[in-house]
Amino acid sequence: MSAINTEVGDGVATLTLDRPPVNAVRFEDLTEMLEAFRSVQDRDDVRAVVFTGSGDRAFVAGTDLNELASLTAETAAESVMIVQDLVNLIYSFPVPVISAVNGPALGSGVAIACASDIRIASTKASFILPEVNIGVMGGSAHVARFLPQGRARWMMYTGEPVSCEEAYRFGMVDKMVEPADLMAEARALALTIASKYPPAIRLAKAGLNGSEWLDLQAGYAYECELTVELRRDPGSAEVSRAFLESRTKR
Repeated sequence: MSAINTEVGDGVATLTLDRPPVNAVRFEDLTEMLEAFRSVQDRDDVRAVVFTGSGDRAFVAGTDLNELASLTAETAAESVMIVQDLVNLIYSFPVPVISAVNGPALGSGVAIACASDIRIASTKASFILPEVNIGVMGGSAHVARFLPQGRARWMMYTGEPVSCEEAYRFGMVDKMVEPADLMAEARALALTIASKYPPAIRLAKAGLNGSEWLDLQAGYAYECELTVELRRDPGSAEVSRAFLESRTKR
């Protein structure tokens, strides 16, 4: 039985991790997650992605403890690399990825959420890097994009959780909702994104990702190149005309 359920409709792919009881992941589950994202990566009918965990006990609970206990240096390297591949794919995914964080996110779950474009979280969510408590090292590269250095270090050195409220204050969480409203909120946002002109959304994401690591002037120059590229697309002008016509009719 697959650990990932994939549903596609109305321009939105919903990927759900289903590993009862707490969505702890094994190497094979991470591989399935990677393949699930790859399977919708180039589909023309997918213009936004929602990723979530099943149930309400956890979003992604990190590495399954039974597998963790048997890790050697070699298998640990393989596990780290598959997480890195997954996180890099989510960050560079051609369309926006929304993480609907339905409960605690631990270890790789934090990395997955932070690599996503947008995080909508249940009030029951929290973010934890527990690796220091079990004798391994966690990853903090994406966490450090959102948290101040001191707070990220506190989180990594102690294994203590960051609550949903605190994550929201720091901008790690973009919207905080009641648990019962989480998937409706995430899907509504995904549908809004999916309704936009697809090339514009794809280039907007490329521009945001590309300029994030550039200085201000280089970032503007890169965005200018993408703007010109988009305007070479005949569909872009059609969207502009349709928008102006709709405003004229009001």
